[in-house]
Amino acid sequence: EKRARKPDDPEDDSDGEVDDTFTACSPRAPLDRIRPPCYPFESDHTIEFEGRTIRVAISDAAETGSPPLGVVIFCPGTHGGVGPCRTPGSNFDPKALFPTLALMLQAEGICCYRVCWSAMHPPLEEAVQGTARAVMHAVERVRG
Repeated sequence: EKRARKPDDPEDDSDGEVDDTFTACSPRAPLDRIRPPCYPFESDHTIEFEGRTIRVAISDAAETGSPPLGVVIFCPGTHGGVGPCRTPGSNFDPKALFPTLALMLQAEGICCYRVCWSAMHPPLEEAVQGTARAVMHAVERVRG
């Protein structure tokens, strides 16, 4: 990871030029320029906002034949959408915690959204906006 040179930094052996390379976590980082792509994710919907796209896997309670009792939004960690409890060494596991729990909740009449970021390590702003957009989409879908 590169960093900007600090004045009078005794550990800086650069030529004095300031390195303005952004880190993946920088709120000013150009969209997806530095961030690696997310692990594979089976999704059936996309939500676009401000030049970003999040993928969403929806376990729809409407398939049970009655109105949904609620909505659950699963937000991923830094890898973008895989969720915990995947088989070691795999990038995607349909039996990981999020997809398994989503199917169980769907059977109980709860609509589940599993969100996948546009790329790994999203800035906080993207994560918050993406989650809010998923909630809004879910509410609109549940309302019919």
